[in-house]
Amino acid sequence: MSKLTDNVRERTHLTVLSDGEVLTVRSESSWRSIEAQGWVGRTVSVSRSSSGMALLLDHEDEQILEIVRADPQGSRKQAAAFQEGIKLSRQRQYTLANRIFDPEIIGIGTPVRDFSGRIIAALNISGPALRIEKHIPLFVTHLLAAAASLRHPDPTTTMASG
Repeated sequence: MSKLTDNVRERTHLTVLSDGEVLTVRSESSWRSIEAQGWVGRTVSVSRSSSGMALLLDHEDEQILEIVRADPQGSRKQAAAFQEGIKLSRQRQYTLANRIFDPEIIGIGTPVRDFSGRIIAALNISGPALRIEKHIPLFVTHLLAAAASLRHPDPTTTMASG
């Protein structure tokens, strides 16, 4: 995460799904004067973050609708739009929350998978839209590489080689 933060010069977060919400377990500061806040230990609705979308990429459509509808701030219209965003994100392997959480913040997320391919966490970059928007393709490249480096190795391969 430190390398990712250094490359994009924006704050990065590692998150997990916890009781239908996104819980930030690690956050790296970009050390810029203006940056997204650190959220370690805090939660946010899955439907309001790029991490939430990334954590749900492998869920069935009905499960996604159920989770989003359970959000007191959610609506049917929001749930349908969120689900469409996930469908697009499945194809491109990253998620984009463009001014959803905050009108001035963009988040770009991707899942972190274990050795079996199961999503175990999400990694995201977030920061001021004015800085991030024009660099999304470059940031996505760095984000996908960082997530791939976090992938847990197959323990049967590690044990066999050791």
